[in-house]
Amino acid sequence: MPKKVVLLGATGSIGSSTLDVIRRFPEEFVLIGLSGHSQTEKIKNLVDEFSPPVVCLPEVPSWAHEYPRTTFLSGERGLSQLASLPDADMVVIGVAGLAGLLPTIEAIKAKKHLLSANKEAIVAAGPLINHLLDENTQQIIPLDSEHNAIFTLICRFPTPHIKKIILTASGGPFFRRAPTAQTTVQEVLTHPTWSMGSYITVNSATMLNKGFEVIEAHYLFRLPFEQIEVLIHPQSIVHGMVELTDNTHIMVASPSDMRYPIAMAMFYPSLPPSGDSSFTLPGKSLEFHPVPHERFPLLSLAYETGRLGGLFPLALNALNEEIVSAFLKGKIHFLDIERLIITGIERFASTEESRLPLSFESLAPAEAKARGIAFELLGEHSHDV
Repeated sequence: MPKKVVLLGATGSIGSSTLDVIRRFPEEFVLIGLSGHSQTEKIKNLVDEFSPPVVCLPEVPSWAHEYPRTTFLSGERGLSQLASLPDADMVVIGVAGLAGLLPTIEAIKAKKHLLSANKEAIVAAGPLINHLLDENTQQIIPLDSEHNAIFTLICRFPTPHIKKIILTASGGPFFRRAPTAQTTVQEVLTHPTWSMGSYITVNSATMLNKGFEVIEAHYLFRLPFEQIEVLIHPQSIVHGMVELTDNTHIMVASPSDMRYPIAMAMFYPSLPPSGDSSFTLPGKSLEFHPVPHERFPLLSLAYETGRLGGLFPLALNALNEEIVSAFLKGKIHFLDIERLIITGIERFASTEESRLPLSFESLAPAEAKARGIAFELLGEHSHDV
């Protein structure tokens, strides 16, 4: 019997890659539920193709009556219902931002086989999510290529034998050349190896995306920050490594294609029956470089914020979302991003919200405070580009 899959975020890059895996292995997987946000026509095409029994959108679409066999849900409540759908064997969370937090919670409580690329929820509420996972004897299988690689290796080597884990980073467009005040949005969005959404591509250029991945790895694999390292690997062929206590390095290599880690996660604990037979290592160079932290101060800030814990990672995420959004709208320069975020964290540290204990109840006021600080900073510093 094929496994019944629910996919949240069907129109994003993670969702599109997941659908490709389902198309490739129709005898293994069947889509029974999906969600989307703004691309309603694309969702309509997916409903035509997959005939899922349940669909969730921000609002019930005007064309819902054309599909009498499909139940249409809406809003945050609909996402939570979809994530805990009784018939689902597997829930794939490909939505971005804290919109993925409640569905993550509901999928854990419903004891679903949970696959997630929603790093924001884990960054913001890692200890709370881990507590729920322990209570329900569940685990999250990560879909990001780096964490999926580490997951694959940790499953094979007991934690006491692991000296450290190493996340690789392409270095983005500014590893070999520094950005300037004249750097354009298009230059920032021209990633050397990955095709991703605009927001994540900007985060890759500042390397804060890798910083969020460090915090995520801390919670996913329950390792101290001292055991999590980042190396620049421009080719993006090796996605993660573990260094064992005997100094042996074990690595995972595959093409820069999200369908690989997603298929690996969907077939876990088995392996996908086939891959890209054209992928070979001969002829490929593999470079590894230390991170030039002076060029990427937001990576260092992420380590610092992760060690502070509490509501600081949540604040870092909220600040970044607003400030990157302003950059993409042409309101600030690229070099303004890191300065505003560093200042924003300093301001957040002086607020009452920063001292609240981490709980599901404290997430909303802390996030609101951080976003408010971002708006203040943007009002003080924004200018036409």
